[in-house]
Amino acid sequence: MFNSTKFLARRLFPACVLAISFILIFGSLAPIMAENRQTQVLTLDAGNGKTAQLSNYSLTNASFSNSLYQGTFCFTLTNTSQSTFNSAPPDIIAIGLQRDQSNYAFSDSSNQKFIVSDSLTVVTDDGFDFSAILEARDVDGIPSGIPISGSESFCVTVTSSSPITLDNLIRKFAIVFQTEFLKRLGFCFTGQENKASLSRASFYVTTLTASQFCFTLENLGNQIITGIGFDLPQERGPFTLLSVNPLPQANNQNFYFSTSPGKVTGYNRNTGSLDFGFLTGQNISGGIPKFGISPLGVSSNFCVNGNFSGLTANDIASGTIIRFRSDWSTEFRLGDCFGSTGGVKGVVASNPL
Repeated sequence: MFNSTKFLARRLFPACVLAISFILIFGSLAPIMAENRQTQVLTLDAGNGKTAQLSNYSLTNASFSNSLYQGTFCFTLTNTSQSTFNSAPPDIIAIGLQRDQSNYAFSDSSNQKFIVSDSLTVVTDDGFDFSAILEARDVDGIPSGIPISGSESFCVTVTSSSPITLDNLIRKFAIVFQTEFLKRLGFCFTGQENKASLSRASFYVTTLTASQFCFTLENLGNQIITGIGFDLPQERGPFTLLSVNPLPQANNQNFYFSTSPGKVTGYNRNTGSLDFGFLTGQNISGGIPKFGISPLGVSSNFCVNGNFSGLTANDIASGTIIRFRSDWSTEFRLGDCFGSTGGVKGVVASNPL
């Protein structure tokens, strides 16, 4: 006797098993399968005019190997910030993913302006914690991020201990805008005459191009700094002052720009007239002690226009002389002095969804 129920069961059972197997296998792969969502433009906003747009983002080449999920995360980042007066330009100087139990990590970045970093060197006020980081690459020691109106595209390998989805990557996506002038390339200057006076200063090159040089100076000694002068290789003038930020200068420092700062002899430095300097008195030797950078103080960021073509930051430092109230500082080494507050400082914008 024909049993239709058994017949259907025999016919349908293999199909059901196949369907269930398909769901189990491919359902388990769903969290790592490639996703692509390129049409929506998202905004990251850190406040105070610091904004960026995230576009063309995708997750492809998803796989699972050696207990790690991985994929290729691509995106375009555009700096849409507004210019700010008397503060650092809000360049984008770091990109990353917020730390969570997924333990995200980046590798193999396609962008040459940013490099993969194991730890964030940017100091953020809110202590935001990153687990995957791209930081602006140093060009002759000067970090080069994404400036206002600039745009950069990235493709980076991302790995995780948990399944990766594009939605979660975007929710964890974060960037850092510069809020203080970059102080990445520091030189530690020490005094000449009075070693007991601890005449020490960290000199930071914050910008160096063929036509522009900017710096800040931090006083780590116990005497006031009343002047700083520069003796550059070859004849390179004229030089003009471009900017002083902030202005007015903090704590009554009152440095002024001079193309006639005077001469220096002795102290391991015998120069003709210095090319230019920032003074508190009539010349670099005769500073006014009630002005200048007090101990533990930091100067404004000074920018000068001129011919700096072919010079490195080390060339600039080699021709730098710092005048303390009763000492000179010409000996230097690469790197911040102990106790320096040098470092990139920024503010985070995160989770554009």
